[in-house]
Amino acid sequence: MKIVGIDLSLTGTGLASIVDGIPQTKAVVSKGEQADPLEKRFDRQSTICNHVLDFTLGYRVDGQRPESPDLVVIESLFNSGTFAGSLIDRAGLWWRIVGSLLVWDVLVVHATPGQGKMFLTGAGNADKGAMAMYASKVWSDWEPVTRKNANDEADALALASIGWALVTPPSAWPFEQTKYREKVVDDLRKKQDLVREPA
Repeated sequence: MKIVGIDLSLTGTGLASIVDGIPQTKAVVSKGEQADPLEKRFDRQSTICNHVLDFTLGYRVDGQRPESPDLVVIESLFNSGTFAGSLIDRAGLWWRIVGSLLVWDVLVVHATPGQGKMFLTGAGNADKGAMAMYASKVWSDWEPVTRKNANDEADALALASIGWALVTPPSAWPFEQTKYREKVVDDLRKKQDLVREPA
């Protein structure tokens, strides 16, 4: 079973997969300016999108259908208070990736930043440092690929952990079964009407 978590960002996207209970993460770092010309902004989005889809779906060979994950959990769109241009770029990137996954018939769930924080740490307002610390506690064999972007990787691992909990019974979770984790899972099931079972 393969579960993927995506913490999407224009600057530092965190990616995590849990395959047969083993976590793996990476970060996609991108630089650019809001004042960049449209072509450069589009190219930047394309590069991020390609990295995310390669990690999530694997490389496609001869146009054949990739080996899809059982579930992808991506951070929901949210207004961070930045100016409109950045919000538009982030929304465009989010839909490019989600749309691509849906085209491949991948089951996608979106979780709020607070739900990811709550699931991993028990606090919906946990800071980046706490997320990395708890990721190491929850997944003792996890090592971030880059220390500089460990926080992004930890955020993605929190989302992938939610996905793992969504497709397995609590008795089979590789992390502690708590009320706050159960609540996050229950809320996502109800609000997103997860009637389709993972592949």
